[in-house]
Amino acid sequence: RRSEIPLNDWLQRHAQNVVKVPLRYAVNSNPLVSATKAEAEGTLQRLEQLLHIFYDLQRSPDGLCASTRRFLRTPVVGSLNQLRAELLLRYSAKHYWVRTAGRKIDAVFISARGESEALAEESPEVKEDAPLKDLEQPRGPVVVWCNPNAAYYETMAYESHWLDFYLNQGCSIFVFNYSGFGRSQGHPSPGRLSADGDAVVDFLRRRGFTQVAVHGRSIGGIAACRIANKNPDIVKVLVADRTFSTLAKAAKYTFGDWAAKGLSLSATWADNVSNYLSTKCYKVMLCDPKDATIPDLAALRTAVAQKVLEQVPSSERLTYEGVERMAEAWTFFEVLLSICDACDGGCACHPRFGESKRSARQPVVGKPVVEATEGSLEAGEEDARLVVRPPPPPRVTLQWLQEHSEFVHFTMSPHIDMLRQALDTLGSRFNAGGLTLDEALGGQEEAAEALQSFLCNLQVWGSLALRGASGDFSPVPRAAVDDDLELFLARGLSGTTASMSARLAKVFATLTPMRMAEYHRQLARIGVARVRRDFRQHLAALQRNLEAMAQSDCALSAAVLGHLREVEQFMTAIYRFFKCVDINGQGEQNPDRPDAGESGIPRPPNRSPTALMEVGSDDSEEGSRAHAPRPALDRSLAGYVACLNCGHNGVLSEGEAQHLALHLRTAKFGKYAEEAATHE
Repeated sequence: RRSEIPLNDWLQRHAQNVVKVPLRYAVNSNPLVSATKAEAEGTLQRLEQLLHIFYDLQRSPDGLCASTRRFLRTPVVGSLNQLRAELLLRYSAKHYWVRTAGRKIDAVFISARGESEALAEESPEVKEDAPLKDLEQPRGPVVVWCNPNAAYYETMAYESHWLDFYLNQGCSIFVFNYSGFGRSQGHPSPGRLSADGDAVVDFLRRRGFTQVAVHGRSIGGIAACRIANKNPDIVKVLVADRTFSTLAKAAKYTFGDWAAKGLSLSATWADNVSNYLSTKCYKVMLCDPKDATIPDLAALRTAVAQKVLEQVPSSERLTYEGVERMAEAWTFFEVLLSICDACDGGCACHPRFGESKRSARQPVVGKPVVEATEGSLEAGEEDARLVVRPPPPPRVTLQWLQEHSEFVHFTMSPHIDMLRQALDTLGSRFNAGGLTLDEALGGQEEAAEALQSFLCNLQVWGSLALRGASGDFSPVPRAAVDDDLELFLARGLSGTTASMSARLAKVFATLTPMRMAEYHRQLARIGVARVRRDFRQHLAALQRNLEAMAQSDCALSAAVLGHLREVEQFMTAIYRFFKCVDINGQGEQNPDRPDAGESGIPRPPNRSPTALMEVGSDDSEEGSRAHAPRPALDRSLAGYVACLNCGHNGVLSEGEAQHLALHLRTAKFGKYAEEAATHE
């Protein structure tokens, strides 16, 4: 029997010019590929080691050019080629070329049933454009995956959570690279993204697919919304995952106006809103309210909420006329608190919003002094005027606060904790779709626009029950929280005990997206009532302390009180709107009902003077939960929102993934289509 040595040792000896051994001895003893897939990782490591040895055996000339060529050479291990091979091997997938407008798109089909459902091999007689009868009919629905920006489908080999999710839902998956990415030909642009998506769907249609879902991540929402709108015959579900309304808004609110202008100069446009609204299939938006890449102002859900409210009667939507004043009041308090925080830190006061044009003044006890202007009267006339009436107090602006920072700190120090507590009641507990008021307005240059968007999201998507540090839900009372629904959103179907898992499975079996949407809209009503009540309690104590100072001509105290009243009026307008619109929406519509009155609050119909008292006093929460939320939204237009808490590129939690599965079940897509057919 001939002696055999491992292939690795043979190569090492050959490289070191040791004793030569025939190569057949080494190859026979050490096959390159293991017989089982379980050893795939070890096989790849051995292959990488062998490749390094082969590179050492290769005698390359020295010099700059040779070094540059070696640097630019595509490595076999760790490259897109290796990731693609791993993807094909792990999922028994099949590679395809999709032709479009003179270029080829690199794509892979991953079947939910393994190799048995892979698309038929294309022989020379069966080309891509062959008649449908000449091709094998694939089984089951398919999800077209539209990559996020600068992403390749090959990377899903190690970021496979989405592949595993859809395969578990009984869906095959078709992934592809946009033009200019990987091996796909052409150059990337928003227009080509849409064209690539159209070509992929046409490719699937010619192969007999009639049940298609489209999932667009981030910039992939451009292709996904376009595909769903243009192909209503086969696209049944649209998932717009953490995407934007328009590319210009995403650039503006992330980088500034200059970025939006740059896009306009380069004629780079992309609008997801019109395509999303026009789509007639089942649609759901995945959105993280605190997304750092796509701010809520630029998010698709915000633009959709604005468009949906344009379709409802004016009497059923809140159009608050004091948005600018409320935004100014909130910015005023931000600067005021930042001044007091800076001074409490023992350092010079440096407010957050810009630098003052003049240095800070020395502390002054008493009211601020008005400086004379160039257009002042003659000295005698000025004295005469002062005898008649005192000079008007100065207007306390942001610049005034910055210039008199030490006086501001001296005056407000006794009241700052109480003021902070009152504002925190609103800022951290009042939310629209998971985005708190403080997060919506904090540091925003477009505070008025942000507040308007906040109100739109509040009316359409409602509020979330945010769990505080103490474990309590905020801002709603404990009795208003749906424990089963919140447990499902937090844990999905994975309970810590068998009884909890059974409970979660029962919740999933009976839960519907409409019930969840109405629950969050109801939480908005209850939360507004609770936050307004708590804020007014803090406001009453502050008023008692500050009104005495305001009566002694302290302009700062008067300004603080004025802005606090503006905030209170804002909350009262929302509270009364929700109460009135829900009450008025019951029973038959009154054709003579007038439109919204002052501040956009609908006038109640002709009822008894105690009509509102019948559902609770002006501070009660009873009226907030007595009636179904109004207006009744057209879900074929708005779709649904599933709020995430994983950032722009994070992985969905178990609860978030099951929330999406709930929508697939409602749409009867994937494995749920077979279940629905069985029950029928």
